[in-house]
Amino acid sequence: MTRERFWPCNQDENLLLGLSEMLRAESLLGNPSWGGSDELLLISGGPQSDSSSTSLLMGPPRIRVIARQPRREFLGPRDDNVSPLKGEIPLSPTPCAMQLEIQEWNGEAWTVSAQHVGTNLAETLRTLNALQPEKNDTNQISIGCWAGGLAYDLVQWTQPWKLFAPPEEGEVLLVLYRVDRWLIHDRNASTLSLISEDDDVWAREVEDLLSILPLPIGISHQTLNELSLNDSENTSHSDKKHAEIVQQVKEAILDGELYQLNFGRRWMGSLSEHPWKTMVRLTKDNPAPMSSWLHAPDLDIALCSCSPELLLATENEKIRTRPIKGTRPRDENPIEDERLRIELLNCTKELAEHMMLVDLERNDIGMVSRTGSVRHNLFQVEGYSQVQHLVSEVNGELKPDEDVWSALQAMFPGGSITGCPKTATIAAIDQLEMHPRSFWTGSIGLVDPRTGYSMWNILIRTLEARMEEGTWKATVQAGGGLVMDSIPEQEVEEAKWKAKALRQAAGWISSGESSVSFSAPHSIYPQSITKRSLSRNTMIGSIHEWKDAENFLDAELRVLFIDNLDSFSWNIMHALCELQAEVFYCHGRLEKAAMLDEILNTCKPTHIVLGPGPDEPNISPLSMEIARRALNGKCPPLLGICLGHQAIGVAAGLNLSRCPSGAVHGTACEIIHDGQGIFRAFSSSLSMARYNSLCLEDGDSSLLITARDEHNNIMAIRHPELPVVGIQFHPESCASELGEELLSSFIQDSAHISVESENIN
Repeated sequence: MTRERFWPCNQDENLLLGLSEMLRAESLLGNPSWGGSDELLLISGGPQSDSSSTSLLMGPPRIRVIARQPRREFLGPRDDNVSPLKGEIPLSPTPCAMQLEIQEWNGEAWTVSAQHVGTNLAETLRTLNALQPEKNDTNQISIGCWAGGLAYDLVQWTQPWKLFAPPEEGEVLLVLYRVDRWLIHDRNASTLSLISEDDDVWAREVEDLLSILPLPIGISHQTLNELSLNDSENTSHSDKKHAEIVQQVKEAILDGELYQLNFGRRWMGSLSEHPWKTMVRLTKDNPAPMSSWLHAPDLDIALCSCSPELLLATENEKIRTRPIKGTRPRDENPIEDERLRIELLNCTKELAEHMMLVDLERNDIGMVSRTGSVRHNLFQVEGYSQVQHLVSEVNGELKPDEDVWSALQAMFPGGSITGCPKTATIAAIDQLEMHPRSFWTGSIGLVDPRTGYSMWNILIRTLEARMEEGTWKATVQAGGGLVMDSIPEQEVEEAKWKAKALRQAAGWISSGESSVSFSAPHSIYPQSITKRSLSRNTMIGSIHEWKDAENFLDAELRVLFIDNLDSFSWNIMHALCELQAEVFYCHGRLEKAAMLDEILNTCKPTHIVLGPGPDEPNISPLSMEIARRALNGKCPPLLGICLGHQAIGVAAGLNLSRCPSGAVHGTACEIIHDGQGIFRAFSSSLSMARYNSLCLEDGDSSLLITARDEHNNIMAIRHPELPVVGIQFHPESCASELGEELLSSFIQDSAHISVESENIN
């Protein structure tokens, strides 16, 4: 049975830091009698809010799980001559089975007791469910759950890309603990609780100690020695090289290969003190709601993180994420502080990046959510002591056949630290950084598959320390989202600014005279958003792989969707489901054009949608083949979106080139239409989000141009007789006006155009 004990305490976010030091001094942490000497702290620091109310301290663990980088020969061949920045992204299944070492504490050391394997991250981690005890309490956070850290390089088992620069063989990629003892600080309730098995001897010792000591037990920052500077720091990229990479990414964006990419730069050096003291310094100077500390002494790893960002939370079949993108400093003058906030809210670049991220996260959550449940339900400015951010929340409801592990598979790694489209930018990041990210931009958190509860951060603002030859060597990484409007010199300075606090805590640079001397009060400024209402239909369709279509052929509306490696594909499919369609998807880059007849005969679609994606349409042979057939009257009604629109134009003989007025990503633009075809129901121009660098050129073809933007760029085309329509913009985006209505118009408009049944398929 579970034993739980409560003590009243204050709301000091540093309570568990002080408690950690006390237990360590009393030999109640790091004593082999109780379990391994590994330490894990999940710290809700900074001003109290809905995302910073509970901190957790793990008691000595007795079971842990390790994943390591496989040997090179297991990864399979890879082509080092390709360039993702030029659109060369050969896709492949995961490189090899992912393997877990199950380790148990024998009183002296960790020993391997079993090995678990799986084909991807979710399948492999799902094998851990069998190692959990039966839950016998009603607590949200219970003994027997899993908690720990995931390295970014686990992307090898969440994305179909073979890394140019994988970690060294045997490198630790994952450390998870089965936590059988928790100390929990609830700042809202002002309580400290201890949960454990009823007969747990360690818990009894801690309980006796806490019963005779006064609370609170805060961390004593005054006990820290003055940090002396050392000159050991070096960096992976010079400022000049960093600026050149920014320009290189901008060229790739102009070519349509990317919309946004998050490049990371590294700073490395020695620590003159134990990483725990670095962690204490960080919590003093940079408290954050998703902070964490992980130390595995025998693995020579320590992680110090002051992250503000939530990757994933699940509870009672609800799933949510809180992406952060967009930053301005705080100011001690309230008038200037407000000016900076208004500047942030009116900055086209910051808003475009933020909305792009919201659309991406809707897509990722949509992979595992019930159709019709995914919503962007919060948008606000959150002001912290030194900075203010644009923050959104995206949520959904898990499908019955999905769980906490499949949610993690869909969301990991976070889109805010990769870019968009996700797979393309992950491949390009690998090419540009040419070094494993290790735990930076990975995650630390906890998960309980028994209840469906989980909480994972994104490991930004993180220092990773490794013990090498008796000295702690540390790495700090930072970067930013690179977009078309990025100014290289400013991006270089932004990365330095983001890394500054960590580099100061490591003793590599001084605080200098520019160190901020004030601390602004925590504040939240909610902003209005256009929320799409839940579907008006009583029936909502569902999404399936095309090979599973045979069970849904009795549906009146069946849409075949061609996924072209975009990060918005699931948003479009969800929108179609809300129009009562059964949606069957296949991969335009993976399926050969020769497969089209089999796909059509299996799905028997009433409509086809060619989805968006990076690069030029010729990269998707399936899309081009469908476009050619449709223009010959041998396909069901066809809608092309962005790349799909371009595929129709190219198939009709139009040329494709860089957009004369410049690339547009995440920004809503005025679409001036002719009021015909799918625009028949709309009396005036529409405001629609665009994600494109390339545009069709005017020229001789069988197609009518039915919409343009304010710069006269082609925004929509249609065939004068056949049900073939292309739109350059994204109706499914949160930033689009009446997007669902436009998709509905395509379905309704195509019903008026007769296609000979013998021409179908």
